[in-house]
Amino acid sequence: NFVHFTLGSWKKLFGEAFSGDVVYRTVFDVDNINFEKAVLSLGKVEHSASVKVNGKESGSVIFEPMELELERSLFKIGENVLELTVSNTASI
Repeated sequence: NFVHFTLGSWKKLFGEAFSGDVVYRTVFDVDNINFEKAVLSLGKVEHSASVKVNGKESGSVIFEPMELELERSLFKIGENVLELTVSNTASI
């Protein structure tokens, strides 16, 4: 089940006591691959995140800075899909 939701606090959608995973997905175009690596900066993510690019596991982050280097080989010319699974800890 997908719910369209912008980035930000989960409290509006799930309430104060939510514990679990949320998947964010976006589609973007790449017109050239003239780079070695791309850096994905996730800002303030609580508490961990895993990343897929075009269906391939691309890494995870659990400590600040919430940044992940993505290899050029993950991308293709044209449409690309980025999927970010954010997991928070058990709520009290």
